[in-house]
Amino acid sequence: MRVVIYIMAAWLGCCAAFAQTKNVRSGELWAVWEEAERKLEAGKFDDAIILYRAYGNNFSSRLKQVQALKTLYNQGQALQKAGKYYEAVNTYKKHRTYEGIGSLAAFENRIEECLSRMENTNPARVKTPDRRILAAEFSYKGLKKLRELDTLGASNDYNQAKKYGGDFSATLKEQYEEGLQITRALGDWGWRYRKLKSATATAEAEKEALESYRNIKGVPVLTSVETRVREITAQIEGKNSMLSYARYCDTDLLLNYVNQNQARLNYSESLISTLNQYKSIQNKVATLRGNIDNSGTVGSAYFSLDSMVRSVRELPVDVKAGLLNCIKAEKTQTFTDYAGQARRAGNLTSARKFEDIANDRENSRNAVYTRDTAPGTAASQQKKPASEAPRTASAEPSPKPLRMFKAALTAGIGSNRPIYRLNNQRQKMSYGLVAQAGGEFAFIDHKNPIDLILSAEYLNTYYYTLNESGRATESFKFGGAGIALTIKIHPTNTNPNKLRPYFKVGREAIIPLTYQYENFSLPFQVNSRNQIRNVVSSIHGGPGVEIQKPHFGFFAELIFNYGIGGMYDNGSTTLGGVNRKVDANFMRGGLKVGVRFW
Repeated sequence: MRVVIYIMAAWLGCCAAFAQTKNVRSGELWAVWEEAERKLEAGKFDDAIILYRAYGNNFSSRLKQVQALKTLYNQGQALQKAGKYYEAVNTYKKHRTYEGIGSLAAFENRIEECLSRMENTNPARVKTPDRRILAAEFSYKGLKKLRELDTLGASNDYNQAKKYGGDFSATLKEQYEEGLQITRALGDWGWRYRKLKSATATAEAEKEALESYRNIKGVPVLTSVETRVREITAQIEGKNSMLSYARYCDTDLLLNYVNQNQARLNYSESLISTLNQYKSIQNKVATLRGNIDNSGTVGSAYFSLDSMVRSVRELPVDVKAGLLNCIKAEKTQTFTDYAGQARRAGNLTSARKFEDIANDRENSRNAVYTRDTAPGTAASQQKKPASEAPRTASAEPSPKPLRMFKAALTAGIGSNRPIYRLNNQRQKMSYGLVAQAGGEFAFIDHKNPIDLILSAEYLNTYYYTLNESGRATESFKFGGAGIALTIKIHPTNTNPNKLRPYFKVGREAIIPLTYQYENFSLPFQVNSRNQIRNVVSSIHGGPGVEIQKPHFGFFAELIFNYGIGGMYDNGSTTLGGVNRKVDANFMRGGLKVGVRFW
């Protein structure tokens, strides 16, 4: 897997130079951010660092954070392995203080491992500093469970905090005592609400009962309850429709509506998955957009959101328009704020660029905003007249997420059994191994039935001629660089998020780079390409399946090649030490796969 990450980083590094220009039309920066965040969440710090470095200054702040987190994680591991569980917990939990990080599963899992080794310890045998660490951690867990409305779990954690905290810390005591009071009060509130629901209460009464939790002193905001309050309010006001939720930019209620009405309205799992992904990106952007250093990533995220909404065919047109307006309004506000920050910092160049993005005077919906927009840089750009009017959403060119140009890494393995004739007599041949690797550049079209592919790969194969008893009499080794132009035929109007079948057919030309021949009976050897054609041609084709999303693609196919035109230069060669008429064509078959993460 590490090899794949390094290959991916090399590709992104090559592309990064293009990402510095003003009008790069891609959500690639956001795709890189999300992939790196997944690595970070899993504790694969080196893999995340590779991805962040591939885009240089775009992720400079995050790169420093991750390097510090890696050091912190290693320090915690060293303490944990040494059996110093209290110190390890105190070290691991520091990751929560990093801006924009929140909590990471890699750290939280380690904390749980340490707690499981400590929580049954007799408090009297635990040193006072260690008791503070345990009490503080259990109080943190209790608050987290309160927000999730897990009152039983919260009560257990606060009681654990009380067991270890005792009375020696007034601040900690206040935390767990207040937590226990809130837990009991929420339990009573929940009992009253369930009793009201069983009596078939009106919507107004249910809303009032739900809102009453806010009267509990010190209670945190309960997101799930607040969402239900908004849902009931919309119902009372007659605004509980997909269109209303979209127009008022309430993604939570829109997603709830689709889930609740999936069977009745025949919504697909793909639509629900897309809306969940949309909501996930929204939440991440909400965390990132407060820092102007993240302007490039945030701009790329808005592009991804816009493309995602436009690509969902199941969404009604007016609902789709409502969501697109929400994205545009949020982007406008975000980059207006960035412009204000840049202007206050005296960076007028960045301020003007942010204003152009906010007002759609730059083709920002399809742009990746990278280091050119960061404060303190001098972006070389041609300014448009201040009097130019912003374009409206309806006047903007629509992106075409169902058509795209993409590059992928490819590899294949199979078998080669050439057709080989000496003096017009066909020889018995063995099956030889074929291995190939390289890349391809493809025009991918989900609307129409044909894709075009240009590929370049290195190929290596070997094979033998056999006598009547099946023993090898001659050996051949061949290596070359192949270029192929291929047509891929597939169903029309396919879903980018689902597998689709296809059949491909095309022409391949191999430029020989190495050739070795050995005759075991004479003996006689050739280590030269002199007798091989400059280009060895073949036709190829076969069936396959693929998934081609905007930022991820994979295919697997059975591919068959049949040589045309022969291998040898003039049909006569000195193989075996004597002049003989030779005719040979490759016949290959195998499995080929390809993958991309951009």
